[in-house]
Amino acid sequence: MKNLLFTLLFSLPLMAQHNFRAEDGNIVWEKAFPVNNVNVVAMIESHPELTVDAYMDNLVQGGAKEMAITGEGGSGLMQNNCKFDYVIVMENGQYIVKVKDFKFLEKMGPMQMRTVASSWEKYFMDERKIRPTPITQGNLQHLDNFLTGIFAGAAITSSGELTAN
Repeated sequence: MKNLLFTLLFSLPLMAQHNFRAEDGNIVWEKAFPVNNVNVVAMIESHPELTVDAYMDNLVQGGAKEMAITGEGGSGLMQNNCKFDYVIVMENGQYIVKVKDFKFLEKMGPMQMRTVASSWEKYFMDERKIRPTPITQGNLQHLDNFLTGIFAGAAITSSGELTAN
């Protein structure tokens, strides 16, 4: 019985892993997508809420200005729209997406006429570390699924064919 308890206690943190980390007091989401011959710019431009601000060689930079957070789960915070910046680096048959400066666009005021951009660090960090609370971990898992869905959707290959990941 003790062995089962210890196994469950030590495996619980492993099951809660996601692609977020604290970096210089900021939260960064980073994930690699192993797809060969992907036209990343065309894939990003096919998503109406994403913009490509710069593209050179194996680097794409851009952002989202006002995007609805989709999917099931998370707290009421996940009902807000968001904005963020991203960088994509292509190397070795994969592309690595790094999202930072993520902000929730919260409606404020009696008629919700004012929008306030609040960083995810405000909700998910204490003393430059990601909070280990169940609510924070659940919200980060929801955001991990959301961001993975955005950047892994239907990939457009350089030949113009659609491929699913």
